[in-house]
Amino acid sequence: MSLSFQKWSILISSLTSEDYIAPLNSPWKEKTRNLGETFSVLHNNPANDEIHVITELIETDKVLTYKYKADNGAVENNIGFVSDDVRHQVMSYFVLNCLNTVEDYENYITLSSVDSLIEYVRPWWYRRDKEESGVNMYLPRELEESFIKKLGINVIIHDIRSHYDLNELMEPLCLPLDVFNLEEDAKYRFINSTKKLTTRRKLTSGTLDFNSALGSFLILDVADEIIDWRGMSFSTQKWSILVSILISEKYSAPLNSHWKEKARALGEVFPVLQNDSTDDEIDVIKGMVETDKVLTYKGNGAVGFKSDDVRHQVMSYFLLNCLNTVEDYGNYIRLSSVDSLLEYVRTWQHKRDKDERCMYLPSCNDGETRRQ
Repeated sequence: MSLSFQKWSILISSLTSEDYIAPLNSPWKEKTRNLGETFSVLHNNPANDEIHVITELIETDKVLTYKYKADNGAVENNIGFVSDDVRHQVMSYFVLNCLNTVEDYENYITLSSVDSLIEYVRPWWYRRDKEESGVNMYLPRELEESFIKKLGINVIIHDIRSHYDLNELMEPLCLPLDVFNLEEDAKYRFINSTKKLTTRRKLTSGTLDFNSALGSFLILDVADEIIDWRGMSFSTQKWSILVSILISEKYSAPLNSHWKEKARALGEVFPVLQNDSTDDEIDVIKGMVETDKVLTYKGNGAVGFKSDDVRHQVMSYFLLNCLNTVEDYGNYIRLSSVDSLLEYVRTWQHKRDKDERCMYLPSCNDGETRRQ
């Protein structure tokens, strides 16, 4: 295809987009400028408006077409390739003209969507079947870990897992091997939940702790009931009280506990729980009993969770928001009662029963758990 560099830049932008579809109102000038700075062969100073050029690629060159994308429901607002064969030719051009150094391949991994990486990239040692269809490229040996980290949790449902030893996939992602034993529908639910998390927190897949996300997901995925307050915006003071009870013996704490001291200690270890609220803790607890209905009074002047499902949701919150490093897990082990550890914590090698609620302890903490 004899096309201008401006057109090639637009095509490659579509090639590296999620689902190979790009919104028509994308910031095309910024996209093409970034591509030109990254891959010098695409550097250009376009004189034509990008929307006009895209119209040419659709109506004259017939390599793009308007596409439907589920999240906005408007065909005319998105563009994509007119066929898989056209997309393969664009990928062939891109590999031949833009990927000439290890740095180029690394930039492609950084810029690309998972869809493109999954379809086209194979490890250095991959043996292609004679009858295998599709277009493949081979990744430089030293970039395999970067490639796996970019794919993230998507490796559990895509064919890429057949190209690697499972240990090679899970070690860079800090996930237990048992994640591959999830039923297929659970795998998709987990992936969707991590996507929502990364979007809500404006994270990249590489900055979300997948192990904590997995534990949080597994503890709630088999819940008999999702309590109404799950989506409520609890104050940090309330979460601090809930976590204090969660790590207490028998999941209950005396109403006359030193709550301010407990909150300060938790905040020093888990920064997300830091708070300087001046509200009286006893009044707050009373509200959590009578209004929020997540706590209840126990015998002997103690307070505890209203139900097991409430406790599971507190544990899910705690995992997702407080346990993001090996040090965090170590602090949880040190501070927690044996009750919480026995119920929720499993070793890295544990094979989970279908409906088991559990989290996986990073492998370097296994010995510490046994000592506790």
